[in-house]
Order: sequence, then C-alpha cells, then structure tokens
Amino acid sequence: MLDDVLIKILSLMPAKDAVATSGIATRWKYLWRNLRQLNFDGSETFRDKIDLADVVKSESEKFINQVNSVIRSYNHLTVSDFRIRYGLNHNHQTNIHDWLQFAVRKKVEFLELDLTGLYGYMYSNGEPFDFPTVVVLHYLKKLILKRLNVTEVIFHKFLKNSPNLEMISIHDPLYLDDIIIGGECRNLRHLEIVDAYKYAKSIYLSDLDLLSFTFKGYYIDLLFARLSKLKELDLDVVRLNINNVFRQISLCALSLESLSITVKKPEVRRILKLESVPVLPNLKKLRLAVGGGGNECFLFLPSVINACPNLETFSIKKESNRCNPQKHLRLIEIVEYKGRKCDFELAAYIIQSAVALKKVVISIVRERMKARSSAERIKSIKPQDVELVIV
Repeated sequence: MLDDVLIKILSLMPAKDAVATSGIATRWKYLWRNLRQLNFDGSETFRDKIDLADVVKSESEKFINQVNSVIRSYNHLTVSDFRIRYGLNHNHQTNIHDWLQFAVRKKVEFLELDLTGLYGYMYSNGEPFDFPTVVVLHYLKKLILKRLNVTEVIFHKFLKNSPNLEMISIHDPLYLDDIIIGGECRNLRHLEIVDAYKYAKSIYLSDLDLLSFTFKGYYIDLLFARLSKLKELDLDVVRLNINNVFRQISLCALSLESLSITVKKPEVRRILKLESVPVLPNLKKLRLAVGGGGNECFLFLPSVINACPNLETFSIKKESNRCNPQKHLRLIEIVEYKGRKCDFELAAYIIQSAVALKKVVISIVRERMKARSSAERIKSIKPQDVELVIV
C-alpha cells in the first residue's frame, strides 16, 4: 500500500498504538510521524482493575510519559487534531500546560481535553487549574473541555487568545458560575454546555454569529443580545423560567429553525401564566418534553404551535413515567384542524392520555384534503370504543 494509505489507517488508531507500529519493519519506523491527528485515549485504563488505589498513580505516570514521549519525537510542522482523554487533576497542570504549548507550536485546529476519570477517582474536587502563562491558540477552531476545572478568568483567556474558534463544547463546568461570551468570538458558530448540574447559573451571549446553542444542566438564566443568526436552540434542564426563555427566543425569532426544550421539574404556575410566545416564522422542528406529575403543563402547547406557522416536525414527550392520566375527560373537540404533522401529534397525545374518552370531534378548517386525510388517520390510534366525528 502507498504511504498515504498507511498513514490514513494509522490516523484511525490511538496515538500509542500508531507509534507501536514503528517496530513492524524499517518502512514503518517513522511513518507515524506523518500523522496530523494525535489521539491519546486512556479513558478505559481502569475498567478491568480491581484495586484502583494501588494502580492510579503508576498508570497516570505511564500515560503522561507516553504522551510526552510521542510529542517529543513528533517532527511534523502541524497537527490538525490533538486529543487527551484521561482522568487527571490539578496536580498534573504542569504537564497539561506543556501539552497546550505543544498545541500552540503545532498550530492545532481541534483540541480536546477530557479529564473525566472512570468512577470519579481522578476528579479534582476542590482545586481549579491555574496555568502559569497565557496560551495563545491562533489556529484553534474547535475546543472541547471535559471536567477541566478552569476558572472564569482562565476560560476567557482561552476565548480571547483563540480568535478563530468556531465551536466550543464544555462538559461539567465546575468553576464557571456565570458564562459570558461576547463579540471577542466573532467566528463562534456552535456552543455546547452540558452536564452543568452543579454550578453554572447564568449565560450571557451577545454580538455573535452563533448558529447553534445547547445547554444541559440544572437551571439556566439566559440572556441573549444580537444573535441574529441563531438557528438551533436546545435546552435540557431540571428547572426553567419558561417566560424568560421565550423572551430571549423573541430576540432571535426570525432566524430560529429548530427548538428543543426539556424541563424535568417544571414550575407549573409559571407555565400556566405564560405571558406570550413570539411568532417563529421559520421554525421547522419543535421538540417539547415536560416532566412532573400533571398534564396541565401542556396547556401552553396551543400558544406555542400557533406561533410556528411553518412547522414541519413536532415531537412531544412526558419526561416522567408517573404522569397522571386524564381520568374524567370524555369529549375532545378540535376546532380548525389543519392536518399538519404538529396538529396530528398534538391530537394523538391528548387522545392517548384521556383514558375515559368516549368521543372525538374534529372540525376541519375549510375543506382540505390534507386535513381530512390526517383526521382519518386518527382512527388508527384511538381506542375502538371511542367515536370519531369529522366535520
């Protein structure tokens, strides 16, 4: 095989395995040095170990030595991808800083630091990372930080000194209470903050050409300003101020195409007092998942659906298996049924939750074949003893 083919095969391996191929034959000795992706994945190190306490330190030193040995021998001018996946903590920050400096020298475009340790043994519970010098990553386009205990000051150094960042993914941000990202990241297109169940409190995003934003955590206080290109918004939280969310959505209503909201423990009173839903003229995909024990949380659905005239995909889900069925609802009347997919999904949800249902009346808006055909489909999902009337 040609060298280019062999190098492609090596790029699919973890770095330590790719380096090990240097012993196959003379031709392979330096072949790995042509790799532009260095992936050091030690996340499975302790999976088969029984007594972790005796091996954590030695295994950590072994992993660090492997990384250092490879980057010392690596002589290619650039590295496109540089990934570290291993459970390290603040005691190893000098090594991590050296690896970041390597990323700087090699003009890395994709950097991943995943310090998530198996079973949590390697977590840094009380100490944040503190890098002694500023890391300037001019070429960096994609950044993934997992369980890297950086303070807000260090995080903003990353942002300030990485002017070409297009994507940021932060997992378990232990020391980022308030996340503020503004005009200094003009190239940022995708932002993801997940597993923020302990500390993240507020997120302020302004003056960005952001295309997608994902947040998964306990609670979030959102503040948007001048996000005119935001197309995808995904919020998965335990608690949420629904009124504030829709106020912020109104600021990017014209550009939004996909909206997903999951609330595991909704504040029912706030949902029932929903102030207003902005018109979302270009929204094509909508997903709503609400937890809790009562179906009253879905009373705001008509307002949301009416605000989405061009909706193509609609998904609705109860996040709790203990939701209370509607035991007394016997008659359902759906007025001005248009036959859209979202109309059908909403009707199906209501019918399936009403265990005492006897009759469904669907009033079609004008005489539309599409609406009538969609209404006829409800026959296949309703119980046999429920009467369906289409007018």
